[in-house]
Amino acid sequence: MNFIVVQNDITNMCVDAIVLSANEKLKEGSGTSRVIFEKAGRKKLTKACNEIRSCRIGEAVPTLAFNLDADYIIHAVVPKWIDGEHQEYDYLSAAYLSALNVADIMGCDSIAFPLLASGNNGFDLGLAYDIAKSSIESYEGIHLKKVILVVYGDSTAIFLKGKGVKVVNLQHAPKMDNAAEERKIIEI
Repeated sequence: MNFIVVQNDITNMCVDAIVLSANEKLKEGSGTSRVIFEKAGRKKLTKACNEIRSCRIGEAVPTLAFNLDADYIIHAVVPKWIDGEHQEYDYLSAAYLSALNVADIMGCDSIAFPLLASGNNGFDLGLAYDIAKSSIESYEGIHLKKVILVVYGDSTAIFLKGKGVKVVNLQHAPKMDNAAEERKIIEI
């Protein structure tokens, strides 16, 4: 499975599934969640989430992606950082693995994640990245061929580069005419 890190807006990614860092009630949150709800179509996505009603921490559920250039949004419910003594590591890893499994079962070839739990959920960036990387690299699916970890801001990209992580910068790439052209750019 091909795993890469790119800097971009996750809603611009041409993939089969986009992961949304969700809460247990699947309600719209702030940051990346708000952007995904807005660009997917807030009314339709809210209705789809209300029909599902809830999801437990460490688990994931799919909805259609509506107006996004993806087939599905996978809502991965992530933990809040407390003190490292409340299974935060295990729950965050489980959220990644659950989202990967949902995508694989649904026959997805590609999936894009934000750096889960690194924003309002309070995980240290380095720890959040390490959990993401180890969880993604440990997954052995049937259909998934490409996993993209999408970071939005310059500060996160700079931090990861400082850790020796190769970050492909698509932030200033020209707008692609079609999904196939964008996929060529991010293939390694």
